[in-house]
Amino acid sequence: MLYPLHDTIDTPPVKLSAKINVRQGGAQLFNELYRKTSLCFEVDNVTLGCSAIRSTRSEIKIQQLGRFSVRAFLSDVNGDEEPIGERYWLSPTVIFSLVRDSEFTSHLDMHAEARRNQLREDYDLSLVEWARQQQSQRDRRLLESLEEDEVGLHLSQARGGSQREDELVLLIGVKTAVATNFALRQAIRETWASKDALPDGVKVVFLGCRPIARVDEDVADENDWERRRLRDAIMLEKMVNGDLLTDELDCDDTYLDLANKVKEFFHLAAMRFGHAQYVMIADDDVYVRTDMLVSHFKRLGPQTRYYSGQMLSVQHARKEAPTRDTSSRYVLSETQYPLSELPPFAIGAYFFLSMDCVNFISRNRRRLRDLGGMDDITVALWMLTIQVHAQHFPQLRFLRSEPCAENLLAFGDLSSLAIREVDMNILDTRDFCHGFERKLWLKSSRHIPEGGLYRVLPLFTESLEFGFSIGIVNTSTLQITTTVSTPAHAGIKVPYFPLLENFAAYARRVCAEARLSFPVAVGNASCYEIASQLGVGLHKFYQRIQVDRKIEL
Repeated sequence: MLYPLHDTIDTPPVKLSAKINVRQGGAQLFNELYRKTSLCFEVDNVTLGCSAIRSTRSEIKIQQLGRFSVRAFLSDVNGDEEPIGERYWLSPTVIFSLVRDSEFTSHLDMHAEARRNQLREDYDLSLVEWARQQQSQRDRRLLESLEEDEVGLHLSQARGGSQREDELVLLIGVKTAVATNFALRQAIRETWASKDALPDGVKVVFLGCRPIARVDEDVADENDWERRRLRDAIMLEKMVNGDLLTDELDCDDTYLDLANKVKEFFHLAAMRFGHAQYVMIADDDVYVRTDMLVSHFKRLGPQTRYYSGQMLSVQHARKEAPTRDTSSRYVLSETQYPLSELPPFAIGAYFFLSMDCVNFISRNRRRLRDLGGMDDITVALWMLTIQVHAQHFPQLRFLRSEPCAENLLAFGDLSSLAIREVDMNILDTRDFCHGFERKLWLKSSRHIPEGGLYRVLPLFTESLEFGFSIGIVNTSTLQITTTVSTPAHAGIKVPYFPLLENFAAYARRVCAEARLSFPVAVGNASCYEIASQLGVGLHKFYQRIQVDRKIEL
């Protein structure tokens, strides 16, 4: 039984779901033995319904409130689809309860609150909320990190520590929606991709694109201030974490440009990380056991013509057909894809390519066509052009399809809370799935963009402006106050005491404060460049006050 799970609570209706595990290579024998049987569900010792084995699931639902026992089995059926004769492959009994919405909400809230209490209060902030918090708190350690001459994405360095180029085993590109999925990125940064957790030989980057923002078509210009805040927050995230790709990739951050996003990342990977042995694509709702993965690929050694991931066609022992339903997000029109069967493909939540395959895509990126949001099927088609076929990679799973299981290498469809819970389980040497609660762990639909008009977020280019004033502290100590501002933002004041601090240290402080408060205006400028601009302004101010004879310096 896949769903419901044993000893769980839910609300009706509940669709009963079971999986038939067919070992790789056993599909033909299974079809010979059982193709004429049906999958049946028995609830409280009464058969609720059966359906022919056309897929791994049956559309049998329970609508009533109460406590139930259920199990699944295969059986021959009569004309009324009632089981007759012997039962095959009887599943273990699952006991669960269905309750009213109000009771279930209380149950869920109680469990969620208990788990959130184990985390810090601000674990689930939005991107703009996080940026506002950093600018308000002005943490000393953060400011010190922003004093580095160059901050942001260092494409030549691997997250997790310095290493030689030939030691990069696995490059992981995590697909993310820049504007909406910050909480998921933070969960990953603070768990499986943290500096302490990430093993040598692995680098993680987040794949955005040119950011988009929702606008009201009638009053688009009136939302400039909100969009400026969002653009500033994105730039600050890039500076602070040094792992987010946005405008570096020639794509728009939309679902329909997803395959292009992957292609552009492969090009960057080939150009900047061609020494990596393997490249992994992952969703931002996935928990990845990087320690186990890198060990696997080290044992495997460098390969060519390697393409693998979770293949539903192998797991379900059946071929996949394209979705023609125009209301589906995953629709493929006959114009896009005229064939009646999809090629065997590794699903887009997590798949792996050897670097030679990545190089092929990079070299031919202007010629290779794609299927819009269907990046996984697109990659399979690209690989077929060089006769590279997908291989099934076990121990990969996503929650919408199957519940949590032990010994997984990657588990998808998770909320930021679930990513952190899994990580705590691993750190505390508990079972991977300890505390599993499907509706608490499942990624919320709020991460899916709302309907409406979306446009690429403007850069809002502006320059830093410096103003200076002088004063005397304690009758003898000269203080120069620098006001840093932009045409669109009010200034911040940074005091400077020439007798107590050299200019280089002062310039680094100004650089850090400017980066924190005006990240877009600073952009990719180094602290050296900001110090030069500051020095010119300070020199002009010095000349002016000498002429005015305001003070002897």
